[in-house]
Amino acid sequence: MKPVLRGGGADVFHHLVDATIRRNGGPGSLGQVILRCQPDPDPVAIARGLARLAADARPLGARCRWSWRGVRWQLLGPAPLSVESGPDLEALAGEHLHRPLAEGCGLRLGLGPGGVVLTWDHRLLDARGAMGLLTALPGLAAGGRLGERWWAADYRELPELPAPTAHRGRLARNLLPLLRPTRLATLWRPRHGGAAAPLVIHDLRLDAGETALLDSRIRQVAGRFGETAFLLAALAGALESLGGARGDFLFPLAVDARPAGDPRRLANCHGFTMLLLAVGRATTDFSRAVAELKAAQRAWLAADGLRAMTSSLTFFPLLGQRLARAQLGNFRAGLSATCLIANTAQSRLPDTWFGSTVLGLDHRVSLPHAPGLAVLFNRDLRGAGATIIATGPVATDLPPAALGVALRQQLLVRPLTAGGDAAGLG
Repeated sequence: MKPVLRGGGADVFHHLVDATIRRNGGPGSLGQVILRCQPDPDPVAIARGLARLAADARPLGARCRWSWRGVRWQLLGPAPLSVESGPDLEALAGEHLHRPLAEGCGLRLGLGPGGVVLTWDHRLLDARGAMGLLTALPGLAAGGRLGERWWAADYRELPELPAPTAHRGRLARNLLPLLRPTRLATLWRPRHGGAAAPLVIHDLRLDAGETALLDSRIRQVAGRFGETAFLLAALAGALESLGGARGDFLFPLAVDARPAGDPRRLANCHGFTMLLLAVGRATTDFSRAVAELKAAQRAWLAADGLRAMTSSLTFFPLLGQRLARAQLGNFRAGLSATCLIANTAQSRLPDTWFGSTVLGLDHRVSLPHAPGLAVLFNRDLRGAGATIIATGPVATDLPPAALGVALRQQLLVRPLTAGGDAAGLG
């Protein structure tokens, strides 16, 4: 009998998202990072490290299976990993993000002028894990090995989540009052959907001076630990300035759940928060919008929402995939959300990588057709930034470049006092 890894709650979520994306013409649930570096890294050494990774990281060759017990990863052997190359890094990244991964091959790596692109199956690992892989590759190329705790069979779930089904059931019931307001709200959503490809991508990058200004504004309004709330309020204001007051905002935010020093990388070690913001709040009273989002985030964590959501996801298999999809989409197609959100904060990468100087790291994801919009915030040596991604039909309603202009205005220019700039903000 072939070895099997039991999937965690986040694996269930990404498996359902993967199926939704594929049904609507996309490549499945993929994550991607573009490591920008100069000069170009050594391709021979990278290929040597990738071969060692394929031999050590057995889940990269696993196949995802769904049963009444949930997601299972069937370990069949090493993944057929290889290095691809192209004359244009951006074109290579776009091609990799639109091409499905072969079953039993959890990632692909490409080299182009100015850097490397890593694309992976998001059902298998998350962005923190992918950055861990990039960091580990030079050591693997030099003869190092991965420890088993990178992917141990009992290590794909949130820490301290109770194993007994009855305990998880009690946690799952705690999710209902947390989600009730989002079920009753009329959500701000993009007007168009229908296809999960192609993707339109725009990168917003702030320089050192603009990043310092942003940090000053965050401290002024949000104080400590308020960066995410500030960014989400700015995004809400940008969406309303571009598309009008269509409804309340619902932001599903992934939260990394690895304790300090946790070695696991080949896993989806994150939980989810669902943050609701009333229509018009970010436009008319930005400071209040930030305060409400910050309070909502604290309340979700205080109510043990991360573990409640994960426990609920582990119960979905018993109810069937169709009901699980309906729950995630509030009985509509896709996901019940305004857009997909991530804030990876400062990218922790070495200064050099295979003899090349690291300049920065950009994030990408594939998207379900609904909502068909994602905004990924991150920071690196270049400064703060955001990547805006829309599926083709949604991009006609919300052009990512135009949304980038509106978001920059919100982040750096608009007055922060209540009612200071209540009309269009850009």
